[in-house]
Amino acid sequence: MVLGAASPVSELVIEDLETNADVEYVFYNSDVVTPNELQVMLKGVNVIYCNLPAEDIDQNILTVFEVLRSQQQVLDRFVLLTEVGVNGELNDQAQLTAEQQEIRWQQQYAIKIIDEEEINYTVIRQSPLTRQSTGKLTIYQEGEPMPLGTVSITNVAQISLEAIFTEQFVNQSIGLLDHLTTEEAK
Repeated sequence: MVLGAASPVSELVIEDLETNADVEYVFYNSDVVTPNELQVMLKGVNVIYCNLPAEDIDQNILTVFEVLRSQQQVLDRFVLLTEVGVNGELNDQAQLTAEQQEIRWQQQYAIKIIDEEEINYTVIRQSPLTRQSTGKLTIYQEGEPMPLGTVSITNVAQISLEAIFTEQFVNQSIGLLDHLTTEEAK
């Protein structure tokens, strides 16, 4: 299942899924997750790729797992896209407004909810997105300091697909960057 199918990254992931005859998928293209719609759509789903907006992500993830539990359904894998900085990994943590900090906490709580489900998961912490890659992709592990920069939509989609189909990033939180900002590049 693709949650948050309207994003540019999700669109590339869906394009790849459509070309793979061995994969059946459904997508949920709403920013708000509602239990009634999910009960039907989650039937038979064993992998969730989540690229919902950051705001209220914790409540949306909580709803997903409540529906799964009510249906006695277990996932094989959950892949979550978040903003870079959610783990405090940026070298230059900018001052956040109260609203930005609240959204950051919501993302942190969403990750905690997924982790406590004791399923295979991958958290992909994406730097601000660009249309084109301007450098070599660097993957940062959880806890590893990360410079400010950007990452291409294509690189995030490619790593997302690896997280969906391979064991390479299971139970990891990874940060993605393929271009340093001007200040960091000096």
